[in-house]
Amino acid sequence: MNRIALALTLVLSFQVAYAERSLTATLYPIIPDREAFYWSVQKEFQAKYPEIRLTITLNDDYYDEEKGILNEVADVYEIDSVLMPDMIKKGKARPLTGLIDNLDSKDFVPPASVIVRNKIWYGYPHWACSNFLFIGSVAGQQHKPVRTLSELEGLLKPERSHGLIIDLKGRSTLGELYLDSLMDQFGDEEEALARVGNEPDASTLTLFHRVQKLTVPRFGRNQRYHDSTGFYARQFARRQGRAFVGYSESLHFVHKARSYECEINEKCLTEEEIQVAEWPMSATGSHPIAWIDSLAIDQRLEGQKLADAVTFVRFLASSHIYRKALLPAFGQSPRYLIPALLAPLDDPDIVKAAPLYSQLRPIIWKSRAVYSEGLNRRLRKIGGELNKRLPE
Repeated sequence: MNRIALALTLVLSFQVAYAERSLTATLYPIIPDREAFYWSVQKEFQAKYPEIRLTITLNDDYYDEEKGILNEVADVYEIDSVLMPDMIKKGKARPLTGLIDNLDSKDFVPPASVIVRNKIWYGYPHWACSNFLFIGSVAGQQHKPVRTLSELEGLLKPERSHGLIIDLKGRSTLGELYLDSLMDQFGDEEEALARVGNEPDASTLTLFHRVQKLTVPRFGRNQRYHDSTGFYARQFARRQGRAFVGYSESLHFVHKARSYECEINEKCLTEEEIQVAEWPMSATGSHPIAWIDSLAIDQRLEGQKLADAVTFVRFLASSHIYRKALLPAFGQSPRYLIPALLAPLDDPDIVKAAPLYSQLRPIIWKSRAVYSEGLNRRLRKIGGELNKRLPE
């Protein structure tokens, strides 16, 4: 799933005449059906805490170095771990230790520990993201587990309905795939980070070329498709490719296409026909990386404003709001976001509504969160270089 959204800013503001205090939260903008979810969050919070006037902002230039969240001013931020060291340095992620009780690593997915520095929590882990390989079944055909890029090449043919569907456009998208490949090749965080330089590593560039050769014709290097949220997932649902690379929430669009958009004769994929695997962007296997979106509180807050911010973080991370996000309303598709908190993944209603969680869970458990100051800037820069090097 593309992590750069359209250049718009959406402000959801539900104001009550007698509200005495204000609170601003800038939340993660790239989730399925975001308007419906954030509006319901705002409405419920306002009803429960009428004395607080809450404004939720969504910045669609989230990762941009100038216009993105790094330079926003709010009371509460939802921060992707690729930006967390920079947000801490800027004072936009204060320690939560002592403010929020019972923060314990055992209550969260393993890569969520990236938020803890020297036993101090700088955010409340909210969502976990990682690239997955989704493989659709073909009637009467069985395949061995795919563990390496070579095995994937053996499974696929670079043609429609048999090839790979993957987004190979965009600075953030390509930068993330670049780091993913480095981790797969070397299995070491320090080694991978050291190789994120100004120029693409030759061996990694070769791997990108191999991946591109597997891609379904006309897909992958298309700006229009890149900008169309859920486009590639919908094509996978329609069996336009045998395999698809994307975040877990891409399954929302697969489910939506199959349930509400596909014609009967299209015979779109069902969830039972999808196998989830690690995305192996090397010849040696996979070392999956994860990104953790966490709720943080601005360092400048104090007194009642600080107490209100803590109230909102607790509210947004409550089991009730997780269920609201993950249990689809009638006629809707599950969002398939991966909660960083373990409890929702053990909720039988949530797992029943989105059965592929059982295959996603062991992969996110194995993944590692990679972080470094300036990593977002470096990945976007190398992604821009890759965008020049890869053929259209």
